[in-house]
Amino acid sequence: MKLRHKLLSLSAALLMATTQAGAIIYSDLQGYGWASNYIYDVTNKQIIAGYPDKTFKPGNSVTRIESLVMMANLFPKADIDKIYAEKEPVYRESMIKNDIDKWARPYVIFALEKGIIPNTPEMIRALVDVKTKKPIIAMRYEVSVFLVRTLGLLNELNNSAKLDYKDTKDILTQAVPFIELLQRKGVLSKKGDGKGYFNPNKGITRAETAVMISNAYKYSPKAKGTSTVSPTTPTAPQVNTQVVEGTIQLITLADSNITISAKDSKGNTNNYTVNKNNLVVNLDGAQVNINNLKVGQTAKFTLTNGVLSKVDMTSVQERFSGKLLTLDSANKTMTLELADNKQIKAFLYNDTSKLYLNDKEVKPESLPLNNPIEVYAINNVIVKAAETQTIGNAQGEVLDFIDNLITVQTADGKKSYKINSNTKIIRNGRTLTNIYQIAIGDKANIKYNNDTAEEVSIETSREKYYGVVIKSIELNTGYNKILVGDRDGNEHSFTINSDSSIRINDKKSSVYDLKLGYEVDLYTDGGLVEELISKGEFKQATISGEIIFIDTIDKYIDITTSKGEKLRINYNNDTKTEKLSNSTSMDPRNLFKGDKISVIGVMNGGNLQATMIIADIK
Repeated sequence: MKLRHKLLSLSAALLMATTQAGAIIYSDLQGYGWASNYIYDVTNKQIIAGYPDKTFKPGNSVTRIESLVMMANLFPKADIDKIYAEKEPVYRESMIKNDIDKWARPYVIFALEKGIIPNTPEMIRALVDVKTKKPIIAMRYEVSVFLVRTLGLLNELNNSAKLDYKDTKDILTQAVPFIELLQRKGVLSKKGDGKGYFNPNKGITRAETAVMISNAYKYSPKAKGTSTVSPTTPTAPQVNTQVVEGTIQLITLADSNITISAKDSKGNTNNYTVNKNNLVVNLDGAQVNINNLKVGQTAKFTLTNGVLSKVDMTSVQERFSGKLLTLDSANKTMTLELADNKQIKAFLYNDTSKLYLNDKEVKPESLPLNNPIEVYAINNVIVKAAETQTIGNAQGEVLDFIDNLITVQTADGKKSYKINSNTKIIRNGRTLTNIYQIAIGDKANIKYNNDTAEEVSIETSREKYYGVVIKSIELNTGYNKILVGDRDGNEHSFTINSDSSIRINDKKSSVYDLKLGYEVDLYTDGGLVEELISKGEFKQATISGEIIFIDTIDKYIDITTSKGEKLRINYNNDTKTEKLSNSTSMDPRNLFKGDKISVIGVMNGGNLQATMIIADIK
């Protein structure tokens, strides 16, 4: 009974705005001197009334339904009654289902029909809490949006508007142009609450609403003495209405006119020109500024007697693929590097956005950066986003490494992983300071997250290689690579770094003193050379093959070896050339293509420097 009594009192207070207020003196305006003149103004104008006990309750919060009643009272009462009489049957079931009190239904239906709030089932459900059955409180930013729509000022919105409140970051981006417009119109103060704050997400009070409506009254239909609802008369001319669907191709603004070119489903292009002040643009059932028209948008174009009168658009959900770069929980924004063109794109998210990590719903701060992500958004506001994080291990031999990349040979082929400042590198249980302390040939276990190595762990064993021959030397920044061949014909790659000890003829030497063909003894730890010892002697090799080309001026011979490999033989005046049949000397100029030869020499840079050539010819 108490709840019913309060609701009846509340309805009475709101409905009193439609009757003559008289010389009312409120008894509870102490401390509200800043608002008292505005309160009496809206009372006298029959927009917001007090309570039967002669109180105004200025500090009470205003619900969304109450705010819609106040907005409706800025129109002639006849307009409200006419729309309710015509539309009540259409909304009856929805009003009952969503617990809208009978006294409020004329005003709610009027607000829906006039575009003060979006004409959607979701908006109607957002008026009363489904669990508590209590009306939901209106936020300050919401009432600002309602008021601009009520006053019919959408065409004056500046979509690039900026605000200077200390809490601007807390204001919903879409609401900023509405608040800025009310500043320009003198409805809202640019100073906010006196401390520089707007408090957008704070419930608005009756006193605050009275000030806003009093300041805005001069722009209202009621103040202008005009009705927004055309009276029904039997002599009204017949109206020919046509609806055409199409996709906007071009938008042109010239003086007070707007021209829209749209292509219909048959491929025909239609051009519509109309005074922009006479064009109604709706997005998802709510009236919006004509600046919301976009090329590529699909819309329904309503023609009244052949002239464009209304454009209805529906928000389209778009899909974006890319990599998550940043996430700002304070401003509720995230940026992506798009996969198709590498451009950076920003998105907003809110409390209704669904965010998933590996198919599990998570909070925004749980999404790791630099991972693949799929985003589904409407007007750059995220509906849902799904991120994939692949974590695993890879084992293999280190093939190469640089500052930010390591490549290993795994059982599944070559794999490369990014290295960054957070990558932990461990060798034989010791944490290393940089990647150059590992070695080519090391056996590595890599823990990775997508394409980035989180940990590189290496366990090595010490080995000895006697009498191997240097086949190639590769000098790099930070480390050097050496390739050696053993007596069984096997090749091995090792890393030489600043910790490697090199001795040639018992003298301390450097990698720059090594030569191809040197016979060396190696002592290694995994793929790292700990010590290299050499007498500085070249290892002789014997190779047989068939001549495929000979140049007697530059003194070289190209052969195909018995293994089918091509090899270049360099010779000089000191090179001995003999016939196999009688061991007699011969002139290399008497060798020809197709002759078979055996060469003894030292490998140097991939070629064989010959000390003796034995020709199998007669």
